[in-house]
Parts: sequence; structure tokens; C-alpha cells
Amino acid sequence: MIFNTVAQMKLSKLSAGQIISTKGYYVAGDGGEASYLVAASQTVDGYGDHALANGVVALLQVEGAANVRQFGAKGDGVTGDLAAIQAAVDSLGTVGGVAYFPPGVYLVGVDGVAGNALAGEDMLCIELKDNITLLGDGSASEIKLAPQAGSASAPYPVAYAVWSGTMSTAKGTVKTAGRRNIAVRRLKIDCDVLVQPSGGTHDISNIRIGECSFIRVQDVELVGGVAETCYLLGKHIDEPQTYFTFTDNHVHDTGEWGVDALGVHMDRINGGVCNDNIFQNIGLRAVGLGKCSDVTVVGNFIGRNYDGGVRIAGGDNIVVSSNRMKDCNKYGVEVFPEGNDDCTDINIHNNQIEGNPSNGNAGIYVVNGANINITGNSINQMKWDGGNAGAFIAGIHARSQNGARFQNLTISNNQVRGIDPNYTTGLTIPPTAIYIEGQVADNTLMTGVSVIGNVIDECYNGYYFRYFYDYAIHSNIFRNISGTGQSLSDATGTDFGP
Repeated sequence: MIFNTVAQMKLSKLSAGQIISTKGYYVAGDGGEASYLVAASQTVDGYGDHALANGVVALLQVEGAANVRQFGAKGDGVTGDLAAIQAAVDSLGTVGGVAYFPPGVYLVGVDGVAGNALAGEDMLCIELKDNITLLGDGSASEIKLAPQAGSASAPYPVAYAVWSGTMSTAKGTVKTAGRRNIAVRRLKIDCDVLVQPSGGTHDISNIRIGECSFIRVQDVELVGGVAETCYLLGKHIDEPQTYFTFTDNHVHDTGEWGVDALGVHMDRINGGVCNDNIFQNIGLRAVGLGKCSDVTVVGNFIGRNYDGGVRIAGGDNIVVSSNRMKDCNKYGVEVFPEGNDDCTDINIHNNQIEGNPSNGNAGIYVVNGANINITGNSINQMKWDGGNAGAFIAGIHARSQNGARFQNLTISNNQVRGIDPNYTTGLTIPPTAIYIEGQVADNTLMTGVSVIGNVIDECYNGYYFRYFYDYAIHSNIFRNISGTGQSLSDATGTDFGP
């Protein structure tokens, strides 16, 4: 027996054991066509399974992926689809599977009535369980956060609990916590609909995955978001197999300019990949790494971000390689340990960095650490904008500070070109191709510095070095230096040459 719609099917009186079908969910041909098994009376969710007029129920027969349209999602960009989507995800049970989004705009953050935004602590997001994949047909399949307003006294009405503790009021569109084997693929997730409050909480994420392992976000377009567009949190850096992959995604136009918005934030990840993505117009920085181990950031394009490209705030065995970074304002790559965290065995090589910074820091900026290797990078065209006179404009800038020890820094075979060669006056330290500074109180805190085989061309200063111990500086090539060629002071070493 065939019905045009689910509503028509629900008016029928059938016998248990029958197989029936519909031509659509709301109207014939709307993509919600499905088959059902009629069974004895039982509790049903009203999305995939339905009670019929005589008390029996029609149980949706899912073949392969759970199509969200078969659970009542309209995908019209007006009606709230969250409950229907969640029903599709939940139908996959503990075994898991694929929740499929045909082309359409699926609105979350609202109830099932067109345009009604959720308020208070109501859940706005899709919650994922073990072994679940959200899959679409590319950017034509869009999950969109409904417009939300907020104020300093009443932040965004979209809070939900990701996990207990300090993160209990985190917000997002897709979230999961304490799970394994999660994937989000071939979708567009749009949070670019928020009214920024003058104060209060700025904490909206397109995807927030916490204390999970074996996670993949691939071929997803991420737009908007006020905090981390994609937040990936492992359990502990020393816990095995918290592997995350973030690849082939396009992240753009996120956050308020200058507000703490990141393209992707990986925290406490042991084993991760952030490769071959595009990051553009990010409110703060493209990639943030904290307390991570064995992570690669490779082959990404990063363009026009307020703060910078890649920031490493703690961790070890991290590779940042073969990325192109353009006009990232403050830095291309920054290594800056936070709190008591350390940065060790960091390899930054073969990146193309152009046009950063305008008002501070450097193409590559490193503060403290151990075994830092900066090799084979091309750093071009940086110019002071005339603002902060205390800014440091440098191709590569490394320093030891706050009494911390900095051991084994290698800067080799880099090409640094166009570091403000026409600069005249205004900065405390003039623009410099390579600037390394230890601590004036104790130059032994910065040791094992090697600057070898670099080519420096069309820069104001060649290099400026001071306050460190045990160095090897030689085989560097200087061309067209308009200011000071080399400056070395208050440093101790035996291997020094051009």
C-alpha cells in the first residue's frame, strides 16, 4: 500500500506485519519517501516511527544511511529541523552509521515552528554518539544556525552542556563529548547569523568535539562562529589514540574582527592532522594548538586573519610545513608557551609567508622552547604601518623571556626578503630580517643558537642578535641591506661568520 504523505499514512487503519510506503514526508516528492513495517502498538518518536489511527505503529525501515528527510527534516531554511535531525542520528543506535543530508538548508537553534528561536538553556545543536557520520552532498547540504540575539546581561540564548565543569555553557551547532569514531563530511555549517552583544559570552562554535578520539572533519565549509569555528579537545596529551583529522575544509568569515575567534582549535590532542585546508578572514587566528603531541599542520592556505596563521601554545613533536600564509597581520607562525606548558621539538619548514605583519611580531615568532627548527621557509614583504612604536617587525623573531630557558634553536636555509627596506625612523628596534634576543639578566638561559645558510635580501637590517650563549652563525648571504647589516652584542660563542 502506498500513501502520498506521512500525514495520510497516520490516518490509516492497518494490520501488524504489513509493509507500506510513502511518496514523501510532507508532500509527494519532497525527498522523504520511505518504507515502513506495521507493528503492534508501542512507543514511537513521531519522527521516523508513527502511530496509526487504529493504535498500531509504522516503523521506518532504514536502508543504509538514515536520510534526515525521512525523519521530517524539511531543509527549507525556515523551519526548525533540529529535532528531526536528532531523531535520525539517534535511530542509528549504538552500532552507529551515517546520517545523510540531501541538498537543502537545515535550520537548527529553533523549535519546529517556523522562525521561533529557542531561549534560555535549550539545546540548539546536533548531538553525536559513537560511530556516527554526518554526510552531505557538499556545500549544497547546509546546517544553519538560526538568527540569535544577545546582550551583555543576557548572552546568546543558545547554551548547552558539552560536558561537566567549566565548559558546561559552551555553545555550538554540532557537538559531542566523550565519544569515539565521529565524522563530519561534505557539509556546509553556517553560524554567520549572530547579533554580537556588547558584552557577555562570545562562545559559539560550528563544531565542538570534546574529550573524544578518532575524529574526522573533512571537506566541510565552516562559516561564522564566534569562538572556535571547530574545537577539538582530546582527553589528555599522554592518553594514547586521541587521533583527530581536519582536512580539505574551507573555513571563512568567522568571528568579530579581533575577538577570540579561531578557525580550528586543537587542545590536548595526541596524534592529529590539520592538512590541506583553506582559512580566510578569521577573526583572530586560523589554527591554535595547545598541549598537543604529534600533530601536523601541512599544506594549508591561510589568508587575511586578524591575529595570525598558526599558534602553538604548548606541546611537542609538532610539524608546520608547506603552508602558504598571506596578510595575517601579526604573524605567520607563533610558538608561545602559555602558563607552565612547554614547546619542544617544533619543526617549522618550507612555508611561504607573505605580508605579515603590519604592526608587530614577525613572519615566524618564537618565545621560549627547546629543539625549535626553522628551516627552508620563504618570508616576504613586511612593512611597519606606522602604529605601535614598540612593535618588532622581523622576518624571524626568537626570544627568551620571563626567566625561562630556551635551548637549541636552528634557523637555516630560509629566504627572507623585503623586510621594510625603505624604513626611516619610528621603531625602537628597526625592521630586521632575523632578530634573536635572550635575557639581559642571564645570557646563559638561551643556548645552542644556529643561524646558518640563510639568504637575506632587500631588508633594512640583516640580523640583530644579543644576550645568548653558545652559537653558530655563518654561511649567510646578505644582499641589498639598506640599514645595518649585522649586529651581535652580549653573546658568547666561537663560530661566527657572515
